[in-house]
This record gives sequence, C-alpha cells and structure tokens, in this order.
Amino acid sequence: MKGELTKLKETVKALSNAKAELEQKLGEYEGELLSEDYLKWKEGKSQQQPREGELDFETASTKEIVDYLEKKHKADLESAVNELSSRLEETQDKLALALARLDVEMTALRHPDFWNYKDKIQKLAEQNPSWSAEKCYKQAKIEAKLEEEEKAAKEREKAEKERKVLSEKGGIPPSAMQGKQLSPEEAAELAYRTVFGNQQ
Repeated sequence: MKGELTKLKETVKALSNAKAELEQKLGEYEGELLSEDYLKWKEGKSQQQPREGELDFETASTKEIVDYLEKKHKADLESAVNELSSRLEETQDKLALALARLDVEMTALRHPDFWNYKDKIQKLAEQNPSWSAEKCYKQAKIEAKLEEEEKAAKEREKAEKERKVLSEKGGIPPSAMQGKQLSPEEAAELAYRTVFGNQQ
C-alpha cells in the first residue's frame, strides 16, 4: 500500500504541475487577448462594416464570395463575350466571302464561258446560297440553253405561220416588209393583192 500511496502522491504532484502550467499559459493568453493592440485591432474591425452591396470576405463562405464576384463582374463578362462573339461572326462572314470568291474564280478558270452567264449564276446563287459556283454555273448554262431552244421554237413557229399566210394569200408577209422602201409598182401590187387576194 505504501507503494500505491507513493504513486498517487507523484500523480497528484504531476497534475499540480500541469495545472500550474495551464494556469500560466491561460494567463498569458488572457493578457494577449486583453492587450491594447488586440483590442484596438478588434475595435477597428468591428467598426469597418462592409459597404452596402459589398461582402465581408472575412466572414463570408466560399459560395457567397463566388456569387458576389459573379454578380459584380457579370456585366463585364457578358460584354466581353458579346464583343468576342460579334468579332467571331464578322471573321466567319469574311472567311465565307473569301471562300465564295475563290470558288467563283476557280470555276471561272475551269469554264471559259463562265462570265457569259454571270447574271443567271448570281441569281441562282442568291436563291440557293448552299450551292457551289460550279453547280450554279451548270444550272445557268442549262437554263440558258432551254431559253435559246424556246426562243428558236417560237421563231420557227412564227416563220411557219407567216409562210402559211403567204402561201394562202400569195403575198409578202407583213414581217418581211418592215424597214423596206417599196417602189410605186411594188406598193400598187401589194395593195391589189391585199384587197383582192391571189386572183390573177
């Protein structure tokens, strides 16, 4: 029992020493917390309230800081994004125009008669912006050929009608006389045939 009593005395002594050390440290901390420098700093901190619309970064959470910065700089970010977008669109337009010009020039080099159909090609390109210059050229050439064939067919039809009129009446068709000066004898004969027909 004597051994246990000695052990207990040593434990009590160690605890007393630890208590004394803790009390000493506590006193130091209290002195530091109550020091004039700390009190002035704390007083100044409490007087500095964040202005309206601003955030106290010392006490704010990370989410609050991110939200605050996003809100504060959102207009600047949107402005920068819009400016970059408009520049990108402008660059894309210029690039598309340059590529279209290149396509036209390459097609014109491949087809010497390209510029003969330029008005039709331009019209087709405006109506079909996704078409290449080559496709517009081919379509314009086909349309021009069809128009020429229609015109030739109409002229043949007109000539055929005039030939029929001429053979039926035995005279000169009016279209054949345009721009010609008739002698008095020719005029008299034409007038006679017009009035009396093909009688002899």
